[in-house]
Amino acid sequence: MTVLPLVGEKETGLIMSRLNLIVAITAAIQESSKSEIAFQRALRAIRAYTGWPIGHIYFGKSANDLISSGVWSYSGYEKFSAFRQQALEGKFAPSLSLVDRVLLLRQPLLANLPLAGKGEEAIETVIYAPIIGKDSAVGLMEFFSAKPMEEISSSLANILILAGKQIGRFFEEKEFKNLREKMAEESETLNADLDNFSKALLNILEDARELGKQLVEEKRNVEQKVIERTRELAEEQARLVASINALSFGFVIADIGHRVLLGNKAMMELFGLNDSDEITVDQISKFLGGHFDIKMEAERCLKGGIVCEIKEIIFGKKFLRGIVAPIVMKQDYKEVIGYVLLFENITEAKVIERSREEFFAVASHELRTPLTAIRGNATLIKDFYADKIKNKEIMAMISDIHEASERLIRIVYDFLDASALEQRKIEFKKEQFDIIALIKEVARDLKGMAKAKKLYLNLEKTDVALPMAVADKDRTKQVLFNFISNGINYTQKGGVSIKVEKQDKFLKVYVSDTGIGISSENQALLFRKFQQAGEKMLTRDATKGTGLGLYISKLLVESMAGTIELVKSQPGAGSVFNFTLPIASRFLS
Repeated sequence: MTVLPLVGEKETGLIMSRLNLIVAITAAIQESSKSEIAFQRALRAIRAYTGWPIGHIYFGKSANDLISSGVWSYSGYEKFSAFRQQALEGKFAPSLSLVDRVLLLRQPLLANLPLAGKGEEAIETVIYAPIIGKDSAVGLMEFFSAKPMEEISSSLANILILAGKQIGRFFEEKEFKNLREKMAEESETLNADLDNFSKALLNILEDARELGKQLVEEKRNVEQKVIERTRELAEEQARLVASINALSFGFVIADIGHRVLLGNKAMMELFGLNDSDEITVDQISKFLGGHFDIKMEAERCLKGGIVCEIKEIIFGKKFLRGIVAPIVMKQDYKEVIGYVLLFENITEAKVIERSREEFFAVASHELRTPLTAIRGNATLIKDFYADKIKNKEIMAMISDIHEASERLIRIVYDFLDASALEQRKIEFKKEQFDIIALIKEVARDLKGMAKAKKLYLNLEKTDVALPMAVADKDRTKQVLFNFISNGINYTQKGGVSIKVEKQDKFLKVYVSDTGIGISSENQALLFRKFQQAGEKMLTRDATKGTGLGLYISKLLVESMAGTIELVKSQPGAGSVFNFTLPIASRFLS
């Protein structure tokens, strides 16, 4: 018979408390429907047995993939509030090396470190115990003790290992159950999806067959539309080519790369080319002998989106007029895709124009001598024989002869000036002069004319001294005379004002009147030959002018490097003209 050693009451109590711990953990796991509750109860049982105030569970098979379960157990929730806050902030994360040893050895380990708190809240020791599954450690139990510990007893280690195994089996069973339920759910979903997919596939196949029929029909319709549209385009192109070839002037279409896309017969004939010859933009420029750089002009027009005109191009013995116009896509595109070149042979018109100008010049020159004689004789009769002629009607006729000869002489001189300016036969002097003094001189000459109509003639004063102008003084005087006399002629009430101001490198002279004004329709006709400044542009005898005054003034001013313009005009409210002259260089800062 074997004699068993007697067990003392203290040892019996330890054994019973360990059994109670195992039973409590088993009950906590088996009676809890949720993992969090089971883990919470298990931690509470272990804390009750060990006296440790805080417990926590991690899951993971290595230190690197360790994740907190979020389950904590405290003996006093408020007591360890400071520690709990620090723990949530990750200040007491377990040592990786220590965790790997616990998981690898499947044995509890501890570390004595003063971690947090003071007095009753002080934490002295942290204990790690493995949570063991079927084949390996699957997690970690973490306990904090307020008392320092040197080691874990073998009996306590066995209890912690046993508790870890129970929690590990429960965890794996839950995981397996969840996985099985998830797989079943996914399988059911997959079967439903497969069923829906099969139905959808059948519908797609049916739709595909129907779509195939529609595509065949649509293809047939598109092909028919393409054939019809191709014919329409061919007809449009034929009409376009026929229209272009019927033009009397040269016509070329080029793209933005200056590649000729189309040229008409008139262009080929103009430059002496055969139908088989290939025409290029460079070739056209070469024909023109450098008088007209087509590419440069085209780039300027394309950049500005404007139509450019070159009025006179000399090509051999021919005179040409050239036009470059950009080709812009309509609607919303507004994209320049090329340009059109037009060349018109104006040789015959140029010859007629030159012949007319020469005729006017010769006729005017030939008329000047007899008209001067008529005016001189009429003047002598009026001045020296008026008292001998008793018949008033005869004296009136002599006055008419004198007045008519004066007017005809002015016309002759205007014709001669216009012809000489157009043919650039007038030489301009470049001299410095005081523009204010010149205006006063002209005003003195026209003072009687203004006084006869009871009009004022004012020169507005300037606040600053004006620099000297540099131009032809006599020609400038002629321009001033034309402007001021026009203002007097077309004003019945009020008068004429002259103002001068400096503007950049020019002197700008303003001539304002309170006369009849010019309508917007007739303003575009100013500064042309035989056009007068009045409202009735075709009336030649209203003011006994030639209609050449403004035209000659424009040619004179532009020949002296100035500009001329109508600033504003309104019928019944008068007009404002101005012209500019360069300032002498010594006055420029």
